[in-house]
Amino acid sequence: MNDNAREAQGNPGTESPRAHGYRGMVAIPGGSFRMGSDGHYPEEAPAHIVRVDAFWIDRHAVTNADFKRFVDETGYVTLAEKPAGVVVDFTDVEFLASVGMGVLVAAHDEAGDDIRFSVVADGPATSRPLKLIGIADILPVFPTLDEALTAQRA
Repeated sequence: MNDNAREAQGNPGTESPRAHGYRGMVAIPGGSFRMGSDGHYPEEAPAHIVRVDAFWIDRHAVTNADFKRFVDETGYVTLAEKPAGVVVDFTDVEFLASVGMGVLVAAHDEAGDDIRFSVVADGPATSRPLKLIGIADILPVFPTLDEALTAQRA
């Protein structure tokens, strides 16, 4: 083992994997490094300094069976399993209370920046409250489902 790695005993910026039963991991300390190149392939340019936080990594290769066991034990969801987008359709909603708007904002926040989030709302019962409260300023609101789906595909 080199000086830049140590057995999973401490905290490299996250909780020790031993606390979760993941043995055989190595802590990689955070730091800065020069990423890219100005003298090779164009897609590698420009060379620039990147900062990486500390992280844990397995000492040995992870098999499909290992990864399946990890997913089963933790409930981890891979990027491939996450939806590319979410459309909330209020077309048939006759009353949108503040609780519903709170749930909408919480769902948007939970989805994160990697998931496109759109709302279908047209008329005084749905689009008006979203505009008055300011939610229409942070979430894309469309008058029809077709327009929302078109925006999702763009």
